[in-house]
Amino acid sequence: MPFSRLSPHSRVAKIHPPPVTIGKKMAEYDHDDRTQGWVLELDSLRSFGGPPSPPLSSDGRRWSGEILPAGSVSRQVLAHQQQTDAIITTTTRRQPSQPLPGAAECLDFIKTRKGRFKPAKQTKLRNSLLGAIGFLEAANAGDFAANIWNETPVPTYALIMMAIGGTMALGMIYFCIKDGRLSYQNLRALKEERGYLKEQRKLHQDDSNMVRTIDCFLDMNTRESGTELIDRIGSDALLGFSALIVGIGTFMAMDGDHDSANYKASNLLTGYIGNTLPAIFGVCNLLWSSYVWVRAKEQQRAALNYVKGSTRISQMLRNRTSSIQVHAALNGLTGIVAGSAALATATQWWAYVILLPCIITSGTVNIFWRKRVGYERPFVLGQISSIDQDTVFEALRYANECHRRVLRVEATGESDAFTILVPDTTSLLCALDVIRKNNLFEDYCLRVLEDKELSGRLFGHAVFDTQSSADGPTIDWHNLAALDDQVLMIRLLKIAKDLLNGRSGVWKIEEDDDDNGTNS
Repeated sequence: MPFSRLSPHSRVAKIHPPPVTIGKKMAEYDHDDRTQGWVLELDSLRSFGGPPSPPLSSDGRRWSGEILPAGSVSRQVLAHQQQTDAIITTTTRRQPSQPLPGAAECLDFIKTRKGRFKPAKQTKLRNSLLGAIGFLEAANAGDFAANIWNETPVPTYALIMMAIGGTMALGMIYFCIKDGRLSYQNLRALKEERGYLKEQRKLHQDDSNMVRTIDCFLDMNTRESGTELIDRIGSDALLGFSALIVGIGTFMAMDGDHDSANYKASNLLTGYIGNTLPAIFGVCNLLWSSYVWVRAKEQQRAALNYVKGSTRISQMLRNRTSSIQVHAALNGLTGIVAGSAALATATQWWAYVILLPCIITSGTVNIFWRKRVGYERPFVLGQISSIDQDTVFEALRYANECHRRVLRVEATGESDAFTILVPDTTSLLCALDVIRKNNLFEDYCLRVLEDKELSGRLFGHAVFDTQSSADGPTIDWHNLAALDDQVLMIRLLKIAKDLLNGRSGVWKIEEDDDDNGTNS
């Protein structure tokens, strides 16, 4: 999750105190750029009603070419080793003193029944939408044969098609339940975050900057909660139950020759009863998608006015909001057309012709969300600091420069992501610092725990053993970075290298999005 989405509703300190309505969708632009996307969201949220853009730096850009934020461990190491290196060129802007909220640095893990480890508590919003959910419309069309050949006796080929359609419809229930559980986990964690933010807002009522920052995150939280509740849980519940009814009705239709009661019941289930729920979801989804589209439009207008003068940032903001609008438009229109067509399928065969492009578009929208619009971000559940404009631009510059530097070097084949991002490739401290800043610490810990030999040796150290409980291990970033066991350090460095290099493909995808997203 290196430079993937930070979160589409993060707002920054320079926003009007009341929650802004143009939030998080910005971050959704790059599903695989969690850091850059989140910062874009922060910037666009803060810009809604914010002050005009600050002057450009002396070189005519919003930020210089340096890659590392001031005050970071990596920056300190580099400054000590190569003070003249271009990577640590000093910018003319005041360096930010407050870091953006990041992932937890001390994580507890528990062992699952399958013997794998997972975090004891969810610390980040996950982009966990299942690809199979994009084919829910296809599942609800599983009654095709039952409605078209609504006659007795039922032809053999129609019976075969009914069996396939009914099985497909009932099979989708598994994915609906699984996706609903994943979405509920996000929603539950978002509720906890919202409670914490409201408490903090009461405690900082006299600090206008802090109130604005908290309002940004509350606004982001609201948008994320709505997405989980309507786009995911609503879809899983209504379309999933519809698939269940349609599947049962289709199988009952197969026995219509021998039982008139089954024949009549199947007509009801595969008719208006089974297809009413998709229509209800289509209306709700259209309303929500319209809200998201308008929100993104306002967000784009305010953000582009706010960063006026910075071509690169303007392009990134425009790409982000354009992607959000494209997704919202396709999602809303597909849902309402598919819902209407589903109702018509009860009596009209031609409705399935209309339903076919909706099925294709639904799958495309699902992929678009998972690969370009969706995002992951750490929850704000610990200390929170007010975020100013410099903080946002610094983090955005850092994420942007990191992935561009990786792409340039890998294009020539001269190096890899680990070598480019870590200033001292022999230092575990520097490697862990890059991992921490890019919200990869949880991924890193899971890789460490998967290596039984390494984790066994690691937790043989008193500092880790005493922290852990009977329920599972605890890994603290600071203790890990302070290790002086050379053998362990080499093993841990290798895992860090594999993790960062494994993400290089993600940055390639994201770069393509940045270059082409303007016309999205």
